Amino acid sequence: MPEAESHQPRINASPTKDFFIHMLIRDIPLNRAIIDLVDNSVDGARRLRGGTGFNGLSIRIEIAPTRFRIADNCGGIPVHIARDYAFRFGGPSGAPSIDGSIGQFGVGMKRTFFKLGQRFYVESATGTSRFTIDVDVEDWKARQSTEGADDWHFDFKTLQESPVTVHGLARRRGSLLGRERTEPETGKQRVARI
Repeated sequence: MPEAESHQPRINASPTKDFFIHMLIRDIPLNRAIIDLVDNSVDGARRLRGGTGFNGLSIRIEIAPTRFRIADNCGGIPVHIARDYAFRFGGPSGAPSIDGSIGQFGVGMKRTFFKLGQRFYVESATGTSRFTIDVDVEDWKARQSTEGADDWHFDFKTLQESPVTVHGLARRRGSLLGRERTEPETGKQRVARI
């Protein structure tokens, strides 16, 4: 009679982070890796504006002997996307997609970070949240869980999620509170509750 399933020996077949990084970056030239980051900015612009045009949006790339920087004003990465999808290795099922995006497999941004250098810093802000991530790759590779397994998580260095508050509301024919009208004599607005 065979042993119970829970007592059968298990073979550890999990990858090491070194091997994973090596395989991830070995087949991609640096210029193609950078295009993945530009595509992420374009995806942000599509998420921000849909198909209504991109006037006023920009992507800026700075290259120096010891530093690469890409910055945009294309809407940022929402915290929930960063936490659950954007920094995962491989696109998990249920990940939101953007029509026309080059990225399909959930590896481009991380692959580019590892291809470019030994430390990466991400700062992102949307209308409702902002965060930073600062990863020293060697420290991350050495990090393990309390059980001694590789810890594949990245940590937010800073994280701020806040509600949206709008000040100086524009005058409209209707109101969030009810119907409003302007008093002709005083120019003041009155709100009629619905």
